[in-house]
Amino acid sequence: MPQRISSLELPASEIAAQIIASNSSINRHISQSTVQRKLCESSLQCRIAAKKPLLKDTNKKKRLAWAKKHEQWTLDRWKFVLWSDESNFEFFCFNRRVFVRRRVDERRISACVVPTVKHGGGMMVWGCFAGDTVSDLFRIQGILTQHD
Repeated sequence: MPQRISSLELPASEIAAQIIASNSSINRHISQSTVQRKLCESSLQCRIAAKKPLLKDTNKKKRLAWAKKHEQWTLDRWKFVLWSDESNFEFFCFNRRVFVRRRVDERRISACVVPTVKHGGGMMVWGCFAGDTVSDLFRIQGILTQHD
């Protein structure tokens, strides 16, 4: 009978060790390749964890309310909205990719994502667009606030 794995973030070698430890009566070695094969047979392939902004529940509710308020807008109306954002580029990136075991439709569930926080260092740029128009990118010194 298949066992429940406590953490899908673990590599197959550690999952094998977990299974052996929880079944002390097993006198056989469970290989990493066996665990990998069984996980793949269960549609749990090794994938890079998605990144998403770390949001509080209040911000999630505000975003959902905003989306519902604007869901009937036409494409012509959206062309007049000015979209802007900033992005941070790290010259020496120390962030490593995190791999998780998940099914295809589980990309955004909380157990399969890596929270991100803005303003972690590097060079920040800002730009905007509306309709068919795109601005230049502007280098930002320090932290960009809503009042800048």
